[in-house]
Amino acid sequence: MSGKFHRPEINATYAGPLYEQVSEKMKDLIRSESWKVGQTLPNEVDLAKRFAVSLGTMRSALRQMEETGWVMRRQGRGTVVQDLGDFYARKYWRYHAPLPDSDGLPNIVTTEISRLVRPLSDASRRDLRCRQGDALQIERVITAADDVCILETITIPMERVPGIETVSPLPPSLFALLDREFGHRLARTVELVEARTVTAEEAQRMGRKGSFPVLQVSLFAYNAADEPICRIVQVAVLGRFQYRVAISL
Repeated sequence: MSGKFHRPEINATYAGPLYEQVSEKMKDLIRSESWKVGQTLPNEVDLAKRFAVSLGTMRSALRQMEETGWVMRRQGRGTVVQDLGDFYARKYWRYHAPLPDSDGLPNIVTTEISRLVRPLSDASRRDLRCRQGDALQIERVITAADDVCILETITIPMERVPGIETVSPLPPSLFALLDREFGHRLARTVELVEARTVTAEEAQRMGRKGSFPVLQVSLFAYNAADEPICRIVQVAVLGRFQYRVAISL
């Protein structure tokens, strides 16, 4: 393991606090998978020696890493590299789907059914606070127990996230991708929830017939500069399926 924990160079001219630079160096090791999800890191004293910083600086760096979801610190287990996707799901999605039924956890599968680069509509420009340009729009269906339960539409402005159109398919956690690969740390989300009747087009996209009730959840994600970086709209089938809602963060 010692070969993976080489001493990174610290930039003496960096204007910000030293612990922030150390934190970024550690994130780089996670991005490159030199440190893998689930891996237990050396203790604080050993890390401080490896990065040639004080123990206080290392503790501040680890605290920031924990607060932003990169690591998890547990009593008796030490510091463990965390899956950013799990962190964001717990912290920023109040709405999750679907719940296990009485027979256990259903087989949940996400399938991309369309991918388009298209001009932003007037409404999307207002929602995403973009002046102009194109957006990547991806439509996916989520099935549970081989039955479609959610139609999901993701809109990402390419003005704000250039190059996102080259990522195919999108990983399960979009927020983790935007953080790790595009530098957009998720700062907050806003969710709008509406109960309504499915449209004919939505029913067709889900492979269903007739009219039935759905729950629409529209999530707007904002980066640290308070810029919208994506909109996710989920249309969930009610009745047979149950969904989990967390009332607090």
